[in-house]
Amino acid sequence: MDKQRLNLLVENDIADIAMLQGGIFQDPNYFPPTIPPYVFKMLPDPLKGAIEQYDSNEEKSIALLSSLTTVAAGLHNIRIPFRKKEYHCNLFQVIVGPPASNKGITLHSRVILDKVQIRLKRQYLVDKAKHLKALHDRKEKENQKSIDSLDVKKSEEINIESESSSNNNNYDHLEVSLTEPNQKHIILPSDISSAALVDLVEKNDGFGLIFDSEAQTILNTFKQDWGANLTSMLLKTFENEPLELARKSLKSMISIPEPRLSVLLTGNPEHLSGLVKSITNGLYSRFCIYQTQKIGWMDIKQNENNKNYLEGYGELSTIVGNLNESLSTGLNIQFRLTGDQIEMFNKFFGSLDGILSSEIDTNFSSVVKRMGVICYRICSLLGAMRNHASLNRHLECSNEDFAVALSVCSTLLKHSVYTFMTSAETNLPLVKFYSQLPTRFTRKEAQIVASDMEVKVRTMDLYLKELISNNKLRKASHGIYEKNTPAILQYLQYEDDDQEIKAENRSNDQESTESIDDLTRTVDSIEKEPVEDTNVAQIAILRNPIFEESDDDVYENVIDTLPQFEWLNELQRHTEYDNDAINRILQKSGYETYMKRLSQITLAIQQGKLNEIVEGWYELPHDGFDSHSNL
Repeated sequence: MDKQRLNLLVENDIADIAMLQGGIFQDPNYFPPTIPPYVFKMLPDPLKGAIEQYDSNEEKSIALLSSLTTVAAGLHNIRIPFRKKEYHCNLFQVIVGPPASNKGITLHSRVILDKVQIRLKRQYLVDKAKHLKALHDRKEKENQKSIDSLDVKKSEEINIESESSSNNNNYDHLEVSLTEPNQKHIILPSDISSAALVDLVEKNDGFGLIFDSEAQTILNTFKQDWGANLTSMLLKTFENEPLELARKSLKSMISIPEPRLSVLLTGNPEHLSGLVKSITNGLYSRFCIYQTQKIGWMDIKQNENNKNYLEGYGELSTIVGNLNESLSTGLNIQFRLTGDQIEMFNKFFGSLDGILSSEIDTNFSSVVKRMGVICYRICSLLGAMRNHASLNRHLECSNEDFAVALSVCSTLLKHSVYTFMTSAETNLPLVKFYSQLPTRFTRKEAQIVASDMEVKVRTMDLYLKELISNNKLRKASHGIYEKNTPAILQYLQYEDDDQEIKAENRSNDQESTESIDDLTRTVDSIEKEPVEDTNVAQIAILRNPIFEESDDDVYENVIDTLPQFEWLNELQRHTEYDNDAINRILQKSGYETYMKRLSQITLAIQQGKLNEIVEGWYELPHDGFDSHSNL
């Protein structure tokens, strides 16, 4: 694959994700796609043979993702320089879907690690034999020393001690074997405490694969007292950061300098929310998430069981076993991208970081950045499998492997966005309201969005207030809102000294709840024009707190006419009224023009005859009122 085709692939993937938000909410039948079919044709031969034995793209996607995670556990010693840090190639993958949706295919990939486990078992038996021989030789040596000491003369004791000291050096090579060897297992249980898991990983010298077809098992672990420790362990393990655990009972401390644990889980959608409860808890950005669709009845075919899918993984298992042995006995592989690939990498993930951070959630930047690490890791795994016969210290990525890794990561990002937008934790009306707002909009346009969602105006105003307070929105100018871009968010985060700008943004949200004096000062600062305090109606037009009407309305000086508040007699105490209800009551009472109605509402609030609960919602004071007082 040449640079031009690679660049086209990158641009197409960026465009697909840029349109992702609209697809999720505008199409009720939207579901994230499978891995593109061309990816399976570009895989390294050993992996391609295992994946292409499946029929549908869904099955192939599940098989590929589970295989990559399993291979990652076997090739854990590959080193990847990335952002001033050195990573290993371990992966965290969770595949979720309704019951009977082909998730069981992941179990086939366990076969990939069979040869690795056989080697570990063989090595353990050899180490065990050395250990027993060392114990036997030391015992014989001590017995011989006891016998000899009975027959020697005291005058010769010095010579014996000197000889004994010299003989001790001959047994130095056995001292390692005097420590009982650990039985290593490449696949580790998920129903385990964090302390026990750390102990197993230490005995494994830092590697292993947590593989469970029922994610509920590990969720039960999270619910225990040690669940928080397990979360912390997984967070550090993904980053290959040192793990330490003090054991009070043994008065010792376990230390794992470079944990390289991989995780492969399958489960139902409700299990996912228990595993990654929030986009900010760290696990969400570390796990690759893939969702499967519900499938209908599948007809049984004649002789369909004659095909042994496990045999299709045989060659791949042998290659991974050989690579694992080479890596464990001294081969140190350093992986790298080419200059063109680094350029494409920065273009792809840099663009997606801006798109998803501004359109989905500002916290989604962590998902994109860690997907960049995952992309590097997938590239290294594909390169090792493609070049297994001639692997040396330096492994350079091919364009084919780079294209495959980008396409896989693009698909995983789409599934991650879909999960975030549709999960029980994040499918809140506020999130959906924000996602459907255009980048720049007026309050009237926001009301249209709220109306389509069957959200009341009062609730919409609360949404706008919360979005502004969370820096998701800002007031670009009077009556116009804008979504904050990543650049603006960075400015707001690091330019804390500019308090005047923040104070102005917060004050803009107060609108009609301000007093007339405060309102006048705010309008004056926004419009840069002096406004008379007595000109209440003009101030209301500038702030526009109640209704959106045509700018062609002519201002009427309604202040000259003393308002009559008989219309308040139409309101019931302990009852809330929105803008439309108040407007209708005023119209029935003879206030036909907008400005007269606006003046009545504004002055009623000023004189304490009407309370504004939040913007656009009102009620009578609880202590009652006299409609003819203060006339």
